[in-house]
Amino acid sequence: MALTRAMSLSEVTLARMAAAHFTDPEDAMFPNGNLWPRKWEDAFYWSCLMTPFRTRSNGFGSLRDLRDLYVHGYGIPVSD
Repeated sequence: MALTRAMSLSEVTLARMAAAHFTDPEDAMFPNGNLWPRKWEDAFYWSCLMTPFRTRSNGFGSLRDLRDLYVHGYGIPVSD
């Protein structure tokens, strides 16, 4: 539960940090009332920051994938 909460909060925090750079963030950051797609997130943090950040690296992506697997059921476990 702690992992799930930490990942969810970090995703929202990343989106809100980026939203501060847009005049109308609802369209770019929260389309259809949801968080932006991960593809948009990765593109923003890799291209718009002075120090590029890959959301799929440094363990962040792995933790997110683990959370998605056991909370949402995305993906197939590799082992029994």
